[in-house]
Amino acid sequence: MFHVLCIHKRNHPELSKKGAGLVFNSGSLPDTYFYWGYIRTGGLALRWFKDNICKKAEDGSYYQVLEKDARKVPAGSNGVLFLPYLTGGINDIPDAVGCFLNMTMDTDQATLWHAVLEAIGYDYMEITDLYRSAGIDLSRITITEGGSRDNMWNQMKADMLGSRTVTLENAAGAVMTNCMFGAYAVGDVDNIAEALTGNIHLKNEFEPNEENVTFYRGQYEKKTHLVKDTMKEAFSILAELR
Repeated sequence: MFHVLCIHKRNHPELSKKGAGLVFNSGSLPDTYFYWGYIRTGGLALRWFKDNICKKAEDGSYYQVLEKDARKVPAGSNGVLFLPYLTGGINDIPDAVGCFLNMTMDTDQATLWHAVLEAIGYDYMEITDLYRSAGIDLSRITITEGGSRDNMWNQMKADMLGSRTVTLENAAGAVMTNCMFGAYAVGDVDNIAEALTGNIHLKNEFEPNEENVTFYRGQYEKKTHLVKDTMKEAFSILAELR
């Protein structure tokens, strides 16, 4: 499961109401509010492709091989689209399943991997669109944990989300934050806000390519129409075959 977390100093009722599709809670620091969007098959899709499709379950370094080859694939993956519903449908498309679409004899492993990364990016776009509709500024997005290790994907996220994306020297944000709050709880840290900000050091920054931003917005709209409207009947028929 991948999380898309927005931390804000003001509560946005339209994001915390029932049906918004986000998990909401107030933060540990004063006047901070958390809005959690989640993508159920993000990391699972990456692992599934490496382990089951590439047959490299024991080779953790194969992600670097995939990245190197996928750098040659253009935005849009030559028309190939991956639907990442490997664990089942969501919300208004309960019968949705994972599949590759629009493949040809020229489709290779690098193109499929590129399409998997873009599929997760399209899900990110849906969540960040929701944040932006509430007036939240997403001109800069920080990427942490395992998803921050692939620079090609970090640039793809910048292009798909239309935001400057940054990574940190210490990518393990959740672990570091939990340790700091534990130290704060027992009195070893006096000012938790200073301790947190003092340990944030930028590693890389990725500026969005405006041509790709426009391209991906068009692709996202087509993909959304395809999945949520055109393919509903197809998903229902596929469910009968299982």
